[in-house]
Amino acid sequence: MKLVHLGSIPRTSYEGISVHASPGVHEAAAARLQAVARPPALVLDVACGQGAFMRRLMQLGYRAFGMDLVDDAKSNVVEAEVRAIDLDDPVALRDVSSELAGQFDAVVSLETIEHLKAPWMFLDFCVRVLKDDGHLILSTPNVSTLASRMLFLYSGRFMLFGDKNARTMGHINPLPSWEIELMLQSVGLISVSREGVGSIPLVWLQPSPLRTAQWLLAMMMGLPLYPLLRGPKQGWVLLYSAQKQAP
Repeated sequence: MKLVHLGSIPRTSYEGISVHASPGVHEAAAARLQAVARPPALVLDVACGQGAFMRRLMQLGYRAFGMDLVDDAKSNVVEAEVRAIDLDDPVALRDVSSELAGQFDAVVSLETIEHLKAPWMFLDFCVRVLKDDGHLILSTPNVSTLASRMLFLYSGRFMLFGDKNARTMGHINPLPSWEIELMLQSVGLISVSREGVGSIPLVWLQPSPLRTAQWLLAMMMGLPLYPLLRGPKQGWVLLYSAQKQAP
């Protein structure tokens, strides 16, 4: 556990392209991808944003293909194909998965699934476009940290999830690790692994003194319980990897 963090969580970029993920997630996902699929594997980046991870993929020697609600990434990764798709539209997912069935060596989806109305349908789409023995790598906020559990005890909501977060961030689906792992196994994925990314601070000195005091109080009250808590307690974000089982 990190002792002190000063200020807001920093926004990051990659070669001038905005990163729509928590600090360290792209690096951890790239490292995991390199462990399971070698270049020039074809990798689908689902919800690719402005193309920062696609750019990283191509520099590592992978062939990249992107999808998002809008195709903003096109101007940043002109060498790759980028398609606009509504990941909550079952007809669009069915049509695209039929067209691209079994095409990709790996599918990467970073901090996307918590934005979707139908996460099970989305994971089924990911599996359909994977080759046999292909790999899925995805991340989502960790709702099992000590701070998140203490917030739930007090307010009935998890950290990064609530009315304000739904309106400003689009976070509508808090998914605990047991549910993610159940979903991955249910859609036919095996060899599921999980790691936490990002260190949770004991003391978070935020711009708001009230928020700083609330955080410190929550952590102090929760620390005696910490050794007893089960589940993934470390990492702002949980990064999962799983493999599609061949018939």
